[in-house]
Amino acid sequence: MDLQAYSGARISTIKKKLDQALATTTTAQPTTDADQLCVQKRGTGSHLCRYFYNQDYSSICTKLYCAIPNTNTCYENRIQDYILCGNKKWCISGVCTSDSNAPAGDETCLYGDRTGIFFSNSWTCADMVREAPQWCADHSSACCASCASIRTTTITTPATTTTSVKTTTSPTTTSTAASSTTTIATTTTVQPITDADQLCVQKHGTGSHLCRYFYNQDYSSICTKLYCAIPNINTCYENRIQDYILCGNKKWCISGVCTSDSNAPAGDETCLYGDRKGTYFTNGWTCADMVREAPQWCADHANACCASCASIRTTTTTTPTTTTTPPATTVQPKTTEDTSFFYRY
Repeated sequence: MDLQAYSGARISTIKKKLDQALATTTTAQPTTDADQLCVQKRGTGSHLCRYFYNQDYSSICTKLYCAIPNTNTCYENRIQDYILCGNKKWCISGVCTSDSNAPAGDETCLYGDRTGIFFSNSWTCADMVREAPQWCADHSSACCASCASIRTTTITTPATTTTSVKTTTSPTTTSTAASSTTTIATTTTVQPITDADQLCVQKHGTGSHLCRYFYNQDYSSICTKLYCAIPNINTCYENRIQDYILCGNKKWCISGVCTSDSNAPAGDETCLYGDRKGTYFTNGWTCADMVREAPQWCADHANACCASCASIRTTTTTTPTTTTTPPATTVQPKTTEDTSFFYRY
């Protein structure tokens, strides 16, 4: 075969293979499932953070929250078109749009249960419903599919569901939703938590506390943003708030607003939540230790140590001669509280 004939045959073979490849190529179907998109963006083990949507997924078209695998943290991600946001609705250019071509879905539980392990004892939503169905009162959003069976059973056989409720103590979840120490009240009146430090402990466990740094002693914004420290690390996370958290003198949070109420606890608005809890400095000092050993540092830490530093201000007024003594020259250690924060769910 001469060169020209060989070249012609070679080109013909390549063209034939190309035509075959084009003939067998199908149009790629867009991902419509937010859980799948989270896996694409964050890797195996990621999933949609359902907590942020409260079963209204219309906002998913502008904010997609995905869990980071092997952590309890959710990050906001860019969304793409055709993600399901309702029944026969999907995201188009950032807007939840009705479209007959979009998949059908139950808007009361559009994405089903939270994927995988949800509780610190390794329970999934299905495990919770089987072992402690009464916890659906606290976790109906994350476990909407599993809890739906409880609601159905309650309607059809109320006698069975009222007698089968267990009194097991709820474990903490692997999300920011606060765990329940008692899921069904046995008293007629439940006293709300008003202390933000206590609420942080409920949400993140022993050692957590309110991150005072972000408020600069003005706690009116706590009704929309509650910053809690994560135990044993220097990071604060933003959490959802609940009603009746103290935000000022005779003021508490009602529906996200700091509201004056004669029933609210009294408080000193110059130091509403007192000193930062526990160890504050890298050398192991608390605020009280700092005031005792190096009171001059109150100039830098009056916000976090407002209660302890108040005694220094009082001393300055009454006995100025004692405060004019040259301060110690000890090098000031770093604090253990970070000012960064991340969203959790």
